Amino acid sequence: KEDFIALHVRRGDYITSRSTSRYHGNLEKSYFIKAVKYIRKNFGKLPVFLFSDDYDWLNTNLKEVIPNSFVISSVSNSAEEDLFYMTNAKYFILSNSTFSWFAAFLSTKKNKFIVIPKYWFNKVETSKDFIYKDWDYKIM
Repeated sequence: KEDFIALHVRRGDYITSRSTSRYHGNLEKSYFIKAVKYIRKNFGKLPVFLFSDDYDWLNTNLKEVIPNSFVISSVSNSAEEDLFYMTNAKYFILSNSTFSWFAAFLSTKKNKFIVIPKYWFNKVETSKDFIYKDWDYKIM
């Protein structure tokens, strides 16, 4: 029932496929850390629930540096379960991925807030077309 931040990191084929990586690019760890600091500064010391298709990366790179964060994704979770859990958030930190975009879109929370990466595609700034009309957001 408590509000939380859903932070989604897309890695998978963004890391393993050279052509996909060149097309989409990979978000830096610093983006996620900066986004958490921004939301907490403006909305309070909320817990951060971490979601990804690369669970080891979450534990090694984000859980260690973001206080009050919890890795929710696991090898036993399905993508559908992760999406369901994410839709219960009021605050979102998106990867450049439609998976995290849809989690924010499907959330029924009122006054939700979304942090969106500056580049949705490699070296192509995120277009206003990617931002749902009712979203309160910050591009970082």
